Amino acid sequence: MTRSRALGVTTMVLVLAACAKAPPVPTDTYYRLTAPQAAAVTPLTTGIILVRPLQGDGLHSDRAILHAGDPQGVVLTQYSYHFWTEAPPRLIQHQLIDYLRAAQAGRLVVGELQSEPALVVSGRIRQFERLEGGGRATARVDLELRLDDARGRPLLVQDYSERIAAAGDDLGSTVAAFDQALNALFARFLADASKAVAAGH
Repeated sequence: MTRSRALGVTTMVLVLAACAKAPPVPTDTYYRLTAPQAAAVTPLTTGIILVRPLQGDGLHSDRAILHAGDPQGVVLTQYSYHFWTEAPPRLIQHQLIDYLRAAQAGRLVVGELQSEPALVVSGRIRQFERLEGGGRATARVDLELRLDDARGRPLLVQDYSERIAAAGDDLGSTVAAFDQALNALFARFLADASKAVAAGH
């Protein structure tokens, strides 16, 4: 065997050995939120409530879960293999629809315009990420929510923020914390919406 051929065989063996030791490529994992919990309240309207998809910036319009390594969440990073089942604007819209339905807030609560709605809910995502600094992972949710009447007049425009510490360091625990944060946030919004509707009549 010539020296060059021997060198080629050795190189091939080393390459194959390196490939054999390479860790498996991670698989994509998708996370969904659970059905929101809400007690029945005095309905906001006997008509239809339309909940529009929330607005989100470039990062929040993507399905990749966001996380920050500092407690203030100044620097955001997308997970490479962990995704929401839907982009947050739709994900949160559907959660809010289910919450308002569970609370029996209107005769119908819909996500698409089917007939003239009595009330319209819209909003914007300011923050929706996992904070990893400070010793425990935390779900941070900050939304601007707006309620308009049938004529398009604003009855309520308010910012809502929640931070819920996860029970563990795994992402599943953080997703459960997102569930809790959204439920608490929606409860406050519904209470404020009830007052705003009463004041508007």
